[in-house]
Amino acid sequence: DYRGHQIDSARNFRTKESVMQTIDAMALYKLNNLHFGLSNDEGWRLEIPGMEELTTVGSRRCFDLSEETCILTQLGSGP
Repeated sequence: DYRGHQIDSARNFRTKESVMQTIDAMALYKLNNLHFGLSNDEGWRLEIPGMEELTTVGSRRCFDLSEETCILTQLGSGP
């Protein structure tokens, strides 16, 4: 059986302590699946050394058709 919980840290940042409390609560209620959304949002939040464009370009949305300074908005969020 699937009994799960989702943490959406892509849109709402959570501290390590908060995540650990959530996991403890999941164990208490015998939940067996954790969906940990790190990059569900349109922006990228995780910085990786050597891949700076993930945060310098990938975390920004605008209407630059060349996508050199940002990425085009998705899901009908344009002007």
